[in-house]
Amino acid sequence: MTDPRGVPRSCTLPGEEQPSRLAEWDALFAGRLALVSRPGPLLLHLELDGGPGVGDRVRDLVARESACCSFLALTLTEDRSDAPGEDLDRPPGTGRGGRIRLGIAVDAAHEGVVEALATRTRAFVDRNSPGVRAGGPSLRTLPGATGRR
Repeated sequence: MTDPRGVPRSCTLPGEEQPSRLAEWDALFAGRLALVSRPGPLLLHLELDGGPGVGDRVRDLVARESACCSFLALTLTEDRSDAPGEDLDRPPGTGRGGRIRLGIAVDAAHEGVVEALATRTRAFVDRNSPGVRAGGPSLRTLPGATGRR
């Protein structure tokens, strides 16, 4: 069940703090979110470009989100594979490394949360990757994928 703002009642973040938390996620996604994939109705995969402090910001937000939203199963993978000593504090668009992958899974009772997150995050990918749309030539070939690679 959700409250009138669409936030699940099982979220323990106080209502007055929810807008600022959402703004933190939005600020992170702006210019960094590269790919949104929805491999199933209860799953959402996000991929962000690394950059100065991005890895720390994502880890911090994931930890705080996990503390208040126990219905979310969040997994974080940091890709540092394309060069020895690669880290997430390098500029975006400088190779495959430095990518951050965030997996979000929920139970059937919270499917609407994943749907809302998918809709919101796809809007950021559209803004971050002009000209890349479903079926576009540079679209990564994953089921339900939107974004740049």
